[in-house]
Amino acid sequence: LAERVAAEEAEKNFQARLECWNHEIELSTMSLVKQLESLLTYESPGWLVDAAVLHHDATISGEIDVTGMFGSAALEPDEIVAEDAEEGDEGLGIAGLGDSPHSRRLQMIILRETCLRDVVFMLVKVFKLTGRHDDCVRLADLVADPQFGIFKTNLYRNMTD
Repeated sequence: LAERVAAEEAEKNFQARLECWNHEIELSTMSLVKQLESLLTYESPGWLVDAAVLHHDATISGEIDVTGMFGSAALEPDEIVAEDAEEGDEGLGIAGLGDSPHSRRLQMIILRETCLRDVVFMLVKVFKLTGRHDDCVRLADLVADPQFGIFKTNLYRNMTD
């Protein structure tokens, strides 16, 4: 009888600790989701939009798409590299792309696409692992929302998942 009572007490302790752990995981998950979604819905001009290029291009083109990137919908990264090649090799910057406004724009586009793609797929993984399939649908709606223009960042380029 004593062993049975001890086993039941151990089971109750285990269940209480498991419940506390699950609650902590739920709070951490909610915090993570909130922070990652705030990256995706960052206020205009957008997340990882280079202010130096923003001010330089504003005087030149005046064309901003909803992602906050100037003419990014019209130019592919290869076209921007071609434009930079025409300008010469003055001041090579990150990865030899140069420090011209077009190079900076290319660097920010690549960084933005990479980071946003990772954030979206990280959220999908979190939602999948926690059984929040409704939130996956809500995330898909957020990606497709023209207000944020996340779909314009080529999320699915070179997708292996």
